[in-house]
Amino acid sequence: MDREWHELIESVIYSFHMPLFFFLSGALFPGSLARRGGRKLIENKFEVVFYPYIIWSLVQGLIEVALADFTNGAATLGQVLSLLWLPRAQFWFLYTLFFIYLASAALYRRNDIYWSTAILALAVILYFSGLPSINYHTINLFGRSFVFFALGVSASSLLFRGDAAQYRALLIFLLAALVFVGSQYLFHGLPDNLGNGGEQFRLLLAFSGIAFVMASCRLLARFEMRWLAFLGRHSMEIYLVHTICSGGIRIVLQKLFGITDVSLHLALGMLFGVGVPLLVAVLAPKLGLKWLFVPPRKLLFWAAR
Repeated sequence: MDREWHELIESVIYSFHMPLFFFLSGALFPGSLARRGGRKLIENKFEVVFYPYIIWSLVQGLIEVALADFTNGAATLGQVLSLLWLPRAQFWFLYTLFFIYLASAALYRRNDIYWSTAILALAVILYFSGLPSINYHTINLFGRSFVFFALGVSASSLLFRGDAAQYRALLIFLLAALVFVGSQYLFHGLPDNLGNGGEQFRLLLAFSGIAFVMASCRLLARFEMRWLAFLGRHSMEIYLVHTICSGGIRIVLQKLFGITDVSLHLALGMLFGVGVPLLVAVLAPKLGLKWLFVPPRKLLFWAAR
């Protein structure tokens, strides 16, 4: 496909999609902490975040090593086995998120708006100042990601209020869309990519993308969309498995059949990247493979001892 269009679409998506994931995790954090308490919350996040990180880093990593001649990367066994201090591929998100949970369980012991606002302010300072980087994927990413988690915590009380009037939700959506499109235009459309080097602009760009998605969700929530809710419930499985499936179909199309049509690659990549993980999620418990996503009870019992 046209290189400029490809780079533009990718840049727009990457300007806010990972910040959005951290924001949503932060928005759900206060309720989880209130229900479970700090210790139980960390135990839960070990089960649902860190355990899947370990399992699927190994599964995907070993597949990449075995198929190194066909993949876009060149994974080595040493890289795969360094997962405890050097996360790879998309799994850096789970690794970083788990350590954000650890820090947040200690930081958010007070539950008031002033305290959460103070932490958000410190997170913004951390975002701009950075951390001494042992490795980009380990320490520095915490400083680059925690600000969005902290924003979600601060915004959680607003997000889970009762539904606003329809005209108000529509007005907020239109305003958020205007800001989002305008900021993307300023970033990508003007000569010399105005703001391209400014960290302040990048942060505002991420915030505008988050606001646009949340405003869109407010409107969508008025409709009964069970298929979308189903995808949401299985978002973790999709996240964990999608790269193997979408990458696999790309290899089959391109390497085996010589097919490079972008429309077919996009269609089948989406179909396999979402459909196969859903199939795995549904079949895993029936085939005794539930351990692919949640730790076995024996492991939990051993860890509790």
